[in-house]
Amino acid sequence: MVLTFSGNTIQPGMVKYIAEFRKNKQEVIKIISTGFLICVLSSLVLGLMLYLFRNSLAHALLQNLKLSWLITVFGLVLIFYVLNAFFLSILNGFRSIKRLTV
Repeated sequence: MVLTFSGNTIQPGMVKYIAEFRKNKQEVIKIISTGFLICVLSSLVLGLMLYLFRNSLAHALLQNLKLSWLITVFGLVLIFYVLNAFFLSILNGFRSIKRLTV
């Protein structure tokens, strides 16, 4: 659920619109910059929320306050996961994902 709210929901739209407008450089720049802003802001806000409520979440989800460090680590690495998915959706929109895979 956290990954969904942190920007993962825009991936299909990014792929679609980058593929559709890939010849129009100005549109692609708008799409990428807007998507980047959404991904970074949402993942930073959710990462901060995870950090602030780590003890409550650890108690509710893991039933152990000593494991709150896991919630903290997840909050810190969340932005890297979201940015990875963001860049993969850009490559997919430009149909360059095959080159990356190879």
